[in-house]
Amino acid sequence: MLSANVFKTITIDGNMADWANVPTYFDAEGNTHDTDHTDPNDTPVPIVHPDVDLLEYKVAYDSENIYFYFRSKGVIGRTQVSTGPGVASGRYYAITTIDVDQNNVTGYELSEGGYYPTSNGYDVNAEVEYYDGVFNTAHYLNHGATNQAELNQAFLEQSSGLWTSGNDGPYPAGFMTVKPGIYDTYTQWVYHDDDTLTFVRDRGPVVNGIASQFVSPDGHSMEMKFPYKGFLTDIYGNSIIGLGATLDISFSLEASSELSPDHEWASNTAVPVVGFHLNTPSKDSVAVYRNGRFYIDQNNNSAWNGGNGGNNDIVFNFGTPGDVPVAGDWNADGFEDVGIYRNGKWYLDANGNRTWDGPAGGDVIYTFGTAGDVPVVGDWNNDGRDDIGVFRNGLWLLDQNGNHKFDGTSGGDAQFTFGTAGSKPIVGDWDGDGTDNVGYVSNASFYLDQNGNRTWNGTAGGDQVVKFGNPDDIPVIGDWNDDNISDIGVYRRNQYLIDRNGNRKWDGNAPNADLAFVFGSPGDIPVGGRWIMPRVLSNTIPGSSAVTAVEPQGTSAGSEIATVNVNSDLSTVDSAASVPVASLLSKKHKSQWRDSGNSTVESASKGDDSAKHHRHRKVSRNSLPVSLVDEAFTNLFQGATL
Repeated sequence: MLSANVFKTITIDGNMADWANVPTYFDAEGNTHDTDHTDPNDTPVPIVHPDVDLLEYKVAYDSENIYFYFRSKGVIGRTQVSTGPGVASGRYYAITTIDVDQNNVTGYELSEGGYYPTSNGYDVNAEVEYYDGVFNTAHYLNHGATNQAELNQAFLEQSSGLWTSGNDGPYPAGFMTVKPGIYDTYTQWVYHDDDTLTFVRDRGPVVNGIASQFVSPDGHSMEMKFPYKGFLTDIYGNSIIGLGATLDISFSLEASSELSPDHEWASNTAVPVVGFHLNTPSKDSVAVYRNGRFYIDQNNNSAWNGGNGGNNDIVFNFGTPGDVPVAGDWNADGFEDVGIYRNGKWYLDANGNRTWDGPAGGDVIYTFGTAGDVPVVGDWNNDGRDDIGVFRNGLWLLDQNGNHKFDGTSGGDAQFTFGTAGSKPIVGDWDGDGTDNVGYVSNASFYLDQNGNRTWNGTAGGDQVVKFGNPDDIPVIGDWNDDNISDIGVYRRNQYLIDRNGNRKWDGNAPNADLAFVFGSPGDIPVGGRWIMPRVLSNTIPGSSAVTAVEPQGTSAGSEIATVNVNSDLSTVDSAASVPVASLLSKKHKSQWRDSGNSTVESASKGDDSAKHHRHRKVSRNSLPVSLVDEAFTNLFQGATL
């Protein structure tokens, strides 16, 4: 399923409240199976083992770590304790297997480990082992060798050339080569605070490092943290996993046979999270649209710093004067792309290069709505891509099924009333659950569908109404503080006033409070979103001309940027004359025989449960269902009649 990426620091303490606003992926109950199949065409045999019956899983990240969450029907980490001869020590594994380079040639194929359905390309693991009733190790693992000679070379590279057979370390951390591997040859290590590593084996001596885990008091949930640096770097010093990476991540729980009602090893692997972007953290930023040109605050400093160079901002042509700008995540990369709405037709920069290339070049044209409708954008069906819609005098018509045409409610689209004629539609994730909900603004009051049922139920029914701004302001919505909850704001002439602290009231332009700043000129149309640097910065849509880099503030009239001074009374900021408003919205198993030490892999008989370990599978990328994508979005309004 497509990813929903969330930048958030998680405290590893067993209190799962930190995960409340992180998108959840689900696995059906009862998917546990045996671990003794390796052929791609095998069908695993169902095995009952509630402790590995994975029900929910999540992933989050921050600037230094990646975090994983598991919830099971049974007890995570529960193992049999050996009390003497004939009573084996049990084993339990929580594993994430990761494709770090989006390359099916490197890493190994899941069917080699008995995971179904199979796919290729898994390079590293982040996994936790419980053994003999207690936590054993949290370690990293790499499949990047196909024979003993390549495995020995991997040990040398990862230990700065110092590894010797029979000596586990610690060694100074070296580098990793991401290359083809097989399931049965791998390196496995614990990374330490002092940037050394110790190679480890399953059931081996306990070695502590920087990776950590904690199980909830009820035993059903587990969270773990793996710092990026433990995955090592490549030979050039580039992080194997770090900000900017795109990952495919598979989640598994598995355990030995002692506590299984069927007395067999059992495993459960969920549909993987595919295309998880470790985006550089950034709150939403602003832009303006003027006569066919977008001016974007690319460096996110709430000021115009010139276009198209170094750390400067961005200016480019897309559309013609009179078009209505729109922004949305058209390609599910977690960032906003632009587009324009023109009398019922949508021209979208679907390939994300900020250039109009036409349908033959990867961009798209859709017909949805009529002249006079207000375009709205949001992920209506939770497929990770923003969808289109229109607002017509209080009536919402949404492309719920995502086929870019209106099929009516019987055909899977949505139609409902929320607002009145003359009100201004807005869209946002009001509660941080990753789902876009609607709202509208009337006479400086923001009416939010907080409960998400697309019906106004009043504050007593779970919805919310707040005052912010003046009646003539243009409302804007964005995640201004990077907490994954949409915040409100307004645009007044050329001034943005945004609820930076997220309490849905104006607290003044002060540090750690709200924010007011000038960006643009009177008559500009506000646009906003979470922007990524494009591959190409400029070009045209039919009817426009080539772009040159110019400053947005007052360029049409030669005016200088002004300093905006505001106090705690939002209404005292310079108010624009009343203008007609059109809204522009863009929201956002076979066992592994691994008991031999680090330099070689020995086999064990299938009857020897103590030597078994099982790992990860991923659904074929060609047949993946989709799920939530954490999207950065904002709601945009035009100050001119369509």
